[in-house]
Amino acid sequence: MFRYFLQQSVLYSFLKIFIGEITLKLYFKKIHLHGLENVPYSKPVILASNHPNSFMDALIIKAAVPKPVYSLVRSDVFNTPFKMWLLGKMNMMPIYRIQEGADKLNKNEEVFKKCYRMLGENKIIIIFSEGICVSERRLRKLKKGTSRIVFGAEESTNFEMDLKVVCVGLSYEKPDQFRSEVHIRFAPPINVQEYKALYEKNVAIATNELTKKIESTIAKQMVIIENKETDILVSNIEEIYKKQLLVEFKVSKNSPISDFDVTEGIAKAVNHFYKKDADTLMKLDEDLKGYVKQLAKMGVRDHVVRDKKTSYFVDVILIVLGFPFYLFGLINNYTPYILPYMLAKKTVRKVEFFASINYGAGFFLFLIFYSLQISIVGLIFGKTILLYYTILLPLSAWFAHSLTVFMKKTKGKMALASFTKNNPNEAKALFELREKLIAELESYKKEYVNLFPCR
Repeated sequence: MFRYFLQQSVLYSFLKIFIGEITLKLYFKKIHLHGLENVPYSKPVILASNHPNSFMDALIIKAAVPKPVYSLVRSDVFNTPFKMWLLGKMNMMPIYRIQEGADKLNKNEEVFKKCYRMLGENKIIIIFSEGICVSERRLRKLKKGTSRIVFGAEESTNFEMDLKVVCVGLSYEKPDQFRSEVHIRFAPPINVQEYKALYEKNVAIATNELTKKIESTIAKQMVIIENKETDILVSNIEEIYKKQLLVEFKVSKNSPISDFDVTEGIAKAVNHFYKKDADTLMKLDEDLKGYVKQLAKMGVRDHVVRDKKTSYFVDVILIVLGFPFYLFGLINNYTPYILPYMLAKKTVRKVEFFASINYGAGFFLFLIFYSLQISIVGLIFGKTILLYYTILLPLSAWFAHSLTVFMKKTKGKMALASFTKNNPNEAKALFELREKLIAELESYKKEYVNLFPCR
């Protein structure tokens, strides 16, 4: 949709391409996008989303939607002239909360009026309707602010705006980890015109009803774990059992069952069995934790035990052959890669801000380091070497990371081979424990599928 790039600033267009098509796809292992066709580009739209991962949420939604998207961001982020300029160029507007001072809340009236004007021009605005950022696979009770803005916008045109609310669900596999996966799901639009009669009759009831509708619709687009006590249980089931389910249900790009459906099914099954018999389910939780802890002590991931592949001769040869290019990539990319991670680890106290700091700092550091490195190489070696170096720089970063992952897998094979050789009885017990856990999970799956057949 090239025509939408003509509707935005040069900087926004550049950042959209650079962030959406390059850096986010490098940062995440996979971005699962569903329902984008539900966004009506010819209408004014409010995207009402959950908010599990701070600044990253707005970036990932804006990258997904071809048309320019605006967002409301907590005002304390606009704390320097540079941030005010940059965030403004990225179509972000400040929203004032009670935490920033009650005296500033009156500024929101002007912000809302600006939103009404923008919606009147068929623009798209994101609102994170929970009103707070919390990294949980749960949806917090929504604030009424989204519905008030929706009705305020319609009222400003006597309900002739034909505003649509598209609910968005964001589900991160591991929100604080580099090269994890994320699901972005857009629901069919809510037609605000349907609430006109109720709004004219009773504003409070209409606001409550629309808020409930938005809340239930967002929830349907998310992976919801109802009980905090089962968060780790779901993660551990995903770690050792999801791959098997993906193969069993033949999940592929064009299959009727998606990766999201499998993840959602795991969460729903855990929710169901926790209500039915929490004590038995939490016994499985303890067994899984014990198994995962034992693997961590050995330095092994479950996929190594699952595959039972302890031969690593070919792996070592491939590592030796690839090591020179790996070293080139490591030398040229390690500093801008590790510094943002160290910064995030040292300064971030809440998991929901880790990815944003790590990604944001990395974004700028890679730009700075690459610019300096390319300039120095160009000055010393000339244009021909500069061209090769510029091409090799990002390729070597990808190769270095890929080989690092491969080396970790090889190290896991070596650790398992050593453990199996030196502790045959304990290794046998480990394999039997995994088989027992899989059998138990299979039993739960069969019972759940009989009760709730796959669609």
